[in-house]
This record gives sequence, structure tokens and C-alpha cells, in this order.
Amino acid sequence: MPTAGVRCRARVVGCSMLMLSLAPALADAQSPAPLRGVNAVTVDASIVAPEGALPTGLTQKRLQTLAELKLRSWNLQVASSEEAEKIPGVTPRVEVDVTMLETRALQKLAGYAFYTRVAVTQPGTSLRNGAAATTELWSQGFLTLSEPKQVVADVERSAAELLDQFINEWLAERIKAAQR
Repeated sequence: MPTAGVRCRARVVGCSMLMLSLAPALADAQSPAPLRGVNAVTVDASIVAPEGALPTGLTQKRLQTLAELKLRSWNLQVASSEEAEKIPGVTPRVEVDVTMLETRALQKLAGYAFYTRVAVTQPGTSLRNGAAATTELWSQGFLTLSEPKQVVADVERSAAELLDQFINEWLAERIKAAQR
């Protein structure tokens, strides 16, 4: 037969689990979701690498085109900077950034180390001092090591995975909004 102490601990654990399960719903009710209402974006891709270290076939234009195609495939409107000015409200920007370095072993190219980051930002005003500020709505990134022969495919794959994560969160927010 359980003692009073065991029953008390079981109640505390049960109440704690209930509170933890309610926490996401309470947090959602208290603050607006950052991706709520995002219907159109602009895309900006960048690749930063030392002079001569950029692998053949990897270009900012290709990375930008792949990102735009992936976002459009999920019915997210992708606008150019000029088109974004005509869209009412603020149009967030999806930034696809790759920072790359060669890795060497005994002065021979061994591969590449690169950090891929996808961030969704929008211009705004600082609540602290009223200055123009960029607000980050969502971001994820990760570091990858790649062999020279596979680096272009690996960069594209890592960017696609991060864009998929963003799209999943964006779609989840759209579903929540439709259920309200």
C-alpha cells in the first residue's frame, strides 16, 4: 500500500506534467506567433568564402533560385524587392546564408567546412529606443563537413533541409490560424 509521501509525490508529478502540457497553449495565448500572417516573402541568398575557395558550380544565384522554388512549391508567395513594396504591410525576408572554409591536410584540399543558416527577418522599430531594427521571426542553422566532390550537393541539401524546417513551422502556424 502506497504511503502518504508516495501519494503526495505522485500528485506533484501529475500536476507538473499537466502544467507542462498546458505550457505551450498558455504561451501561444499570451504572445503572438512570429510566423502568424506571413503570406509573402522576399529571398536573399549569400555565400561567403575566402578568395578562390568557392567550389565550382556553387553560386548565390543558384542557391537563391533553389530557395525561391522550394518556398513557391508550398504556395508561399515569393516577391522581388520591387514587388514587395507594393504588397500591403511588411514583407519578411528569408535569408539563406552559407559561410564556407576549405579544410586542408598537408597543404592538400581535404574538403570544406560550412555553416548554413536560414533566417526569416522583417524590418521594424525598436521598442527600446524607436530606432530602425530588424526583427528575427525564425532561424535555424548547422555546421557541415563535406568532401570536395560532394560539397555543392551538400550545401544545397543543407539549405533545403533548413527551408523545410521553416516551411513546416509556417504551415503549422497557418493550420492553427485556420482552426481559430
